[in-house]
Amino acid sequence: MKPLMVSGQFPCIRVGKITEALRIGHDALCRMRPPQMEYIYDNLYALRCATQKEMGEWFRKHNGQYDLIHIHNEPNWPVVIAKEYQDAPVLMNVHDVTSARPLQADSFEEAAFQAADAFVFISDWQRDFCIKIGLDVKDKPYCILSNYASESTIVEKPLLPRIGGVVYIGGLDTRGKQNSWRDLSPVADEMEKRGIDFHVFPGNPGIDYGIVHQTIMEYAAITYRMAQYDWGFSGTMMPNEAWHHSYPNKVFEYFAAGIPVLALNNPLIKQFCDEGLGIYLPDEHAIRGLERIDPKPYAKRVREQRHRFTMSYNIKPLQDLYKELRG
Repeated sequence: MKPLMVSGQFPCIRVGKITEALRIGHDALCRMRPPQMEYIYDNLYALRCATQKEMGEWFRKHNGQYDLIHIHNEPNWPVVIAKEYQDAPVLMNVHDVTSARPLQADSFEEAAFQAADAFVFISDWQRDFCIKIGLDVKDKPYCILSNYASESTIVEKPLLPRIGGVVYIGGLDTRGKQNSWRDLSPVADEMEKRGIDFHVFPGNPGIDYGIVHQTIMEYAAITYRMAQYDWGFSGTMMPNEAWHHSYPNKVFEYFAAGIPVLALNNPLIKQFCDEGLGIYLPDEHAIRGLERIDPKPYAKRVREQRHRFTMSYNIKPLQDLYKELRG
């Protein structure tokens, strides 16, 4: 038997990077779009916009075919459904803790943590936060695995012409949206004042900050596109616990591309900046000195160190947890 990887809502690249690094063969079940890096799966099952009842029926029908159910918790409810209809252990991949996000709630969060047999956390803080708010994790097996890059996406030799400036990849919100941690328009405005090009590859296209150059791309090409720029931006304008203690996917993709990070309100990334792999901004106005900083020494250190930030390099704790759960 083999494991099943479940992506409930959106095809987060974290799922694909983990599956690729494990190299043991997985089937995949997705509720929305097909998973990214879909070529790494043995079989794909798509339940387009399936209800909880429909997903439960699928799990019931396929009970006994898998020895481990590995579920990315966006949303949380597939964890509860899988545990109800599957005899195999359920491993919850805790990409997000909804309670740590401002003004968000998930009625299935508590039940999902209670149902799960084991966990993959992104950071020690994330697990400590779950314990602090009373979620059922303390006495269950777990490992820590951050959102490292796929080894296959490391850019050894850039193929595209250099553009320079700053790049951002990820979700955005509209300018001035209330209580948004994804409204990066103040960052874009500050860069415009300084004559720094800010290029955005949005997870949700169509948002226009004026000077921002936008496009969309496939994950397979992402790091080759990122390698065209001087810096990769990671951060938020609204500090919150989730962002303060996260390792965003994009940071490790920047490193794979060979470019340093420019971080704001993302303290865990500060440790990388302290190692010379980027610059940590106290606020968006600190961008004003960026045009006088040579990115080449930072990029050189990134290229020297980036092997440490791949999923394959860091996958052993999850391999050990798989062995423990699969018996």
